[in-house]
Amino acid sequence: MTIPTFPGDLPRPLISGYGHQRYDARRSRSFDSGPPKFSRRYTAVPRAIEMSMRLQAWQVAVFDRFYIDQCADGSLPFYMTDYPRDGLLLLDENGIVLTDENDVPLLTTRVMLCLWGDTPPSFGEPMLARQNVSFSVVEMP
Repeated sequence: MTIPTFPGDLPRPLISGYGHQRYDARRSRSFDSGPPKFSRRYTAVPRAIEMSMRLQAWQVAVFDRFYIDQCADGSLPFYMTDYPRDGLLLLDENGIVLTDENDVPLLTTRVMLCLWGDTPPSFGEPMLARQNVSFSVVEMP
C-alpha cells in the first residue's frame, strides 16, 4: 500500500485557523487526599492539528477527491507538509545560517505522517467563488 501525499497545489492553511496541541501522555492516579500522581502512559505522543484553508471551486474538488478517493473517506493515513516549520532556515548549534557551496541558505523540509481527525472536514459558506474548509489531522509520532 502506498501512502498518499496531501495535494501540493492547495494553498497553505490560514494563520487565523491554525492551532495544535499534543495529546496528554500522562496517566493520572487519584488518592483519597492530596494531589494526583502522574506517570507516563505513552512512549510516543501524537499531536492534534486544527487548520482551515480558503479554497477556490477547483481546489475544493481536488480536496474532496483526495479525502474521498485517496484517503477512503478519511480512514487512511497520508503525508502532509508541516506548514509552519517547512521552509525555515537551517541553523547550526550556534544559530548561524547553514549555506551550501554557493552561499545559498539551506532550508528545512518537514513532512508529517497524518491521520484525519475525529470529525470530517467542514465546508463554510462559499463567498465569491471561494470556500473555507476546516479540518483536523493527527500527526503520528
